[in-house]
Amino acid sequence: FYTYLGDKMKSEKNTVDGNEYDYILSMSVVGGWTRGSLATCVNIPTYDWVNVLAFAAEDLTPGQHSAQWYAEQEINVWLGWQGPIAPERVVLAVPAFGLRYFGIPSNYTWSNLVEYTEYIPYKTICSQYADAPSKSEIVVTDNGGDNSKEVNKIYYNNPALIQTKVDFALSKNLAGMALWSIENDSKEPGASLIKKMNEGLGN
Repeated sequence: FYTYLGDKMKSEKNTVDGNEYDYILSMSVVGGWTRGSLATCVNIPTYDWVNVLAFAAEDLTPGQHSAQWYAEQEINVWLGWQGPIAPERVVLAVPAFGLRYFGIPSNYTWSNLVEYTEYIPYKTICSQYADAPSKSEIVVTDNGGDNSKEVNKIYYNNPALIQTKVDFALSKNLAGMALWSIENDSKEPGASLIKKMNEGLGN
């Protein structure tokens, strides 16, 4: 199917305002145990870029769902044994949303974690907490590490964490970066993740 789709799209032209353009085609892949499902597809030559969605690494212990180590791990896996994909075809995709953990962590299981977590747009976090761009974690209720006590924390990427990922992308000579998704970003220049990303990449 992926081969057929790529061949069909690349044999067509996209007409905009009377001008013809070649189609640019990308494919998004996810991390963790599901990544193997696209391992045979990522090197189909008609796909210009492969977007590695290096986030949504939820755990039963509250923590960052888009940590630096996770982004590096996922990129290295796709550049290495899973693809391997040439770095100039790889785009590191980072999130513009936070993950909130709440309730009592000792009650968390893989089957009920969705009942104790919530995705929140980054722009919403910034609008509710004025100092959000200078942090990567909002602590509403802290349990001091005691999993039998209630917790309420939001984990997210701020401009500083985005810069760290930009530096990593540049060190690996990746094709670029992407933000998932643009409508969830802050429009404030000092808080905007896409602005930080673009500046860091030299765009």
